[in-house]
Amino acid sequence: MSRILVTGVGAAAGIAAAKYLLKNKHYVYGVNCLEYSAGFNMVDDYSVVPYAIDKSYITELINICKKNNIEYLIPTVDEELPKISENRDKFEQIGVRVLISSPSTIESCLDKYKFYESLYDASVKVAKAWKFDSDIELENIKYPLIAKPRTGRGGRGIYIINSNYDLKYIEGIEKKYILQEYIEGIEYSVDTLSDLKGNCLVAVPRSRLEIKGGVCWKGKIEKNVLIVDEAKKAVEKLGIVGPACLQLILGKDNSINIFEVNPRIGGTVSLSINAGVDIPELSLRILNKEHINEDELKYKELFISRYFEETFFYVN
Repeated sequence: MSRILVTGVGAAAGIAAAKYLLKNKHYVYGVNCLEYSAGFNMVDDYSVVPYAIDKSYITELINICKKNNIEYLIPTVDEELPKISENRDKFEQIGVRVLISSPSTIESCLDKYKFYESLYDASVKVAKAWKFDSDIELENIKYPLIAKPRTGRGGRGIYIINSNYDLKYIEGIEKKYILQEYIEGIEYSVDTLSDLKGNCLVAVPRSRLEIKGGVCWKGKIEKNVLIVDEAKKAVEKLGIVGPACLQLILGKDNSINIFEVNPRIGGTVSLSINAGVDIPELSLRILNKEHINEDELKYKELFISRYFEETFFYVN
């Protein structure tokens, strides 16, 4: 049994990681920035912590690790990734190991235009994108387009742009936006896991058949070799270490169009785990430099259908 700190246990990725680590008989300490977070009733112990952007965030995590003899840290929140990566040595000094990419790789993943540039320059099949503030030539634009913040998650602040008039609306928003080509097809997420040298060990693609609020409610794991190969190529070109969740559109012409990646465990990782690839557990194995057998990277085709489940907190 290992002692593990999982962040973000108020959202899908953190809850899934905690749930399956607990099933594997580990001690799990959960943290989140909000009281009454759903995962608090699941884990062995928990704390409410500051938001990841708070100056005291890393100090708070380190204090929790020291107090609870934590051995591993599994981050699941985008905003905390740069800070944890930059301060990895501070965790290692107190005996806490974390499987995370370098600060430069994380920046290339979380900034959607840098992400596009990194993959386009490496000849990876990526959806075309433009910086809204500079290199866009309106006369060459074909509508519709997708406008989205350069940084952000969960589908927040995304618009479908159908005309020059719509673009004028985006100009009035202070946050930096990019434009991406709009591609009709099926959306996929791909759970990946890479070793300490950035070699992608496995890629598990799933079609997102029903999406609400940026979360997959119905989906299916599919053994699509073309998607697997391109996903592995993408995460290796980015230099990702550990788990990641990549998103793409499989076009009607069977083209692959990668448009985003989160360099952390994905919110629907439970589907990959139940299909046979236990990404949270394998992450610990990678940190321990243990051999991973090919059989542990094989997966079955599987369908998921989600539903709400309540958890209660009694208030005195």
